[in-house]
Amino acid sequence: MTRQKYTKMLYVDDMLIAMKKMTKFNNLKIQLNKEFDMKNLDPTKKVLDVDIIRDRIKDRLTLSQRNNIKKLLVKFRMENTKLINILLVIYF
Repeated sequence: MTRQKYTKMLYVDDMLIAMKKMTKFNNLKIQLNKEFDMKNLDPTKKVLDVDIIRDRIKDRLTLSQRNNIKKLLVKFRMENTKLINILLVIYF
């Protein structure tokens, strides 16, 4: 009996890319466009139910699950719990 090797593959319909350098971003878009059908959409405000907050003045991109946490607190009757902010990553 021969054993066959299988490669696990994951198909992703949408991809979200964040880069600081516009030239690198544009080069990547050109490369991806050669392989895939692509279209440009409006700036993303939410992905996988996570809010994306842009502060162009401070050059900062923030991911927030505040609304999801509030829903969970209500569901478990803990809505009066004090919320705190936690910075997970300092540099991207």
